[in-house]
Amino acid sequence: MFGAPASRVRVRRGWWLGPELAAAAALLVLSIPVLSTAPGQKFKQEVGARASAVLESSAPEEHHNHGHQISLADNVVCGVEIFGTEPAGAKTADAVTRVYGYYFCAVGPDGTPYLRSSRMDGPVVITFGPPPVVQIARSGAGYDGRVRAMMPDQYEPLCFGGLRDRSVAADVRRRFIDLAGAG
Repeated sequence: MFGAPASRVRVRRGWWLGPELAAAAALLVLSIPVLSTAPGQKFKQEVGARASAVLESSAPEEHHNHGHQISLADNVVCGVEIFGTEPAGAKTADAVTRVYGYYFCAVGPDGTPYLRSSRMDGPVVITFGPPPVVQIARSGAGYDGRVRAMMPDQYEPLCFGGLRDRSVAADVRRRFIDLAGAG
């Protein structure tokens, strides 16, 4: 080894650097989901979870008032894409008194495969409080006008294009499959 060129010696001494760089790169890739969850996104997820819980705990009669047929035997799994909140400057999910958004729900009794579940979606206004109040425009003639009447002007364009955040639907599907016990 006494006669080895200097470049060969440097390569032999730095062999451990390759695995360490690979480990560092792997940690960086694994941390991207954590780093990409900005504070605003986390806030929307927490508010969305609160809003979803209100929809899921609504009595069948409340769902019937919105034109949905749901029985006590049905599993109801919902997600809400948040457009905005009141107060607009709320810093925590618990400080939010009202949510404007788009809901997506899957409904069916135990054993119902997700693709056979009843699925419903649309614009929603949820007011938290004792008791929580859910506003969903009834379908049929005049639907657009009823949606515009319940939704602030700045959110109206978001109400008619369907669910934009596909992760909301993916989460509903995963939770419905877990709850109903069928794929």
